[in-house]
Amino acid sequence: MIQGISVGGQSPGCHVLAISTSPKGMIGRRGSICHAAAATGFLLANIFASLVRFVFSEWEERWRLPWLAALFLIIPMLTILKDPETGKTETGGGGEGGPRGGIMGRDERGGENSVYNNGSATGNLKDGIQYPGWADVVWADGVMLSVLKIFNSPLKTRQCFGHVIAIGGLSACFNLLIIFTPAYIAGPAEIVTESTAALMSLSILVYYILVTLAFGNMIADRLQPRTLPVALGLTGLIFALPFLLLAVETRVPLIIWFNELVFATFLSLGYSGVAAWQVELWKSFPDVSYSGVAISHNAAAAVFGGTLPVTGMWIANRKIDMSCEKWTISYMDLISLLFIIRHPSEFNLSDKDHLEPPLLGEDEVQGLQPSGRKEGGAVELVGGIVACESGTNEKLQHTIC
Repeated sequence: MIQGISVGGQSPGCHVLAISTSPKGMIGRRGSICHAAAATGFLLANIFASLVRFVFSEWEERWRLPWLAALFLIIPMLTILKDPETGKTETGGGGEGGPRGGIMGRDERGGENSVYNNGSATGNLKDGIQYPGWADVVWADGVMLSVLKIFNSPLKTRQCFGHVIAIGGLSACFNLLIIFTPAYIAGPAEIVTESTAALMSLSILVYYILVTLAFGNMIADRLQPRTLPVALGLTGLIFALPFLLLAVETRVPLIIWFNELVFATFLSLGYSGVAAWQVELWKSFPDVSYSGVAISHNAAAAVFGGTLPVTGMWIANRKIDMSCEKWTISYMDLISLLFIIRHPSEFNLSDKDHLEPPLLGEDEVQGLQPSGRKEGGAVELVGGIVACESGTNEKLQHTIC
């Protein structure tokens, strides 16, 4: 589970920061690049561990070195994250002089003309209306309050748990391919040596990263909706996993390695669209968007990614009928596929909090201009959207009226 958290924790921040500052046609591409970057970090960690295993082959306490190295890396990582300029984008796509990016969307004209001001933490004034800035919406309440907002709302809670199940199968498959299979064929099964298993794992990781960068980039923004590549990848994994586990039973390293390549291909396809999908899933709730992605992603990586491979081995050792060890994670993938096809947040939309402000896309934002005033100081906007006074300081926020 700790391994699952360490792998899963690399992704949510990258996804939110990169995708929220991306133009519409590059959301999926940047999401797949973020996932490839996370896998590259995992590759470097495996290379370091393999070198330690090779150089200190006779030292029984060699396992402590990678752990100490990771501990010392925390200090420079925290220093980078504390820099307030980290993640800011100064060029490209924000209009004339306006910084691009923003959790709530942006106007191509940028700068002070943006309906949602992405560069100002205090909001802006447009046509006599004070619009909230990103600090008012995203950061003012703090992280813990964002977590409470998720679990105090039935709709957001259902969406969070649905998200966990939806990507739980992918997380389990990643850990099964990269961690569990090499350890099993070099340990209990004694099919190959530790060095051979490490070499197989490194080659699979390199192949996985290359396929994600090439193949994932190509299809991430072409296949619509965003859930389509995820559904296709999960479908492939459902059928590929039993063949991978059967290949392990053949005890032929070349057959095992080939099936791992096939498995990695479908896994890359599934992950190519998951970053953009999970961020867009939470954009309707900009005040908890980062927390929603982080909680659901890390929970899936820890609970399912860290435990399902071990659960499969426990079932195998119990010698339960119907060869359950070959199907355990396939069942998880099937459940994930069902949640991808119909996410729980789409059910029971009678909850009152489904009326929270929706994220406006680039094309929608450009057309929103005040066209008249309603009773109570409300301003009617083009398209039937009304900006109503609410909250303190008489700030205005968009609601469906």
